[in-house]
Amino acid sequence: MQARELEAESPGYSCPLFLRDESGGDYMYYGNYREPRFSDRLDYSRMLDEVPESMKEYWAKALTAKKRPAWVTEVFIDEGLISKELVTVNGVVDNDLAAELAEHIKAEDVLKAFKTADAEDGPSMRLYWEYLECVGYEVELYEALAARKRWMVERLLERSEAPSP
Repeated sequence: MQARELEAESPGYSCPLFLRDESGGDYMYYGNYREPRFSDRLDYSRMLDEVPESMKEYWAKALTAKKRPAWVTEVFIDEGLISKELVTVNGVVDNDLAAELAEHIKAEDVLKAFKTADAEDGPSMRLYWEYLECVGYEVELYEALAARKRWMVERLLERSEAPSP
């Protein structure tokens, strides 16, 4: 394994952070961050006391969106929103069946799982705290990205202004 790969697997690895608002506009560079420690799974009390309802609603909608990563289906199985026994055939999870069942999970189901205590019957889901520390801001990276965007906009304008054949 190369040094770069080892560095990427360690919790201290630094990388640029890009965020985009809900409108789906451009990504913005917010600096370089590292994760000084691994994530923590929140317990039931912290989910109730410290996580705003709006954040739970956001993640419930995101996890049940039509376009979502395949790993979400695995989380639904792990957290009990999809019965592992129901989607296991000959000891192997049938991913197609699991994905089909995941399509029927609604944001309300995820919200209910967020509010279910671990010892209660039914599925319970938790969010994770992510620990990020800003370790710098690369002005050169920002300037290079801004220059590239200006170049792309200029090319698009040139094309739109070109006479039609």
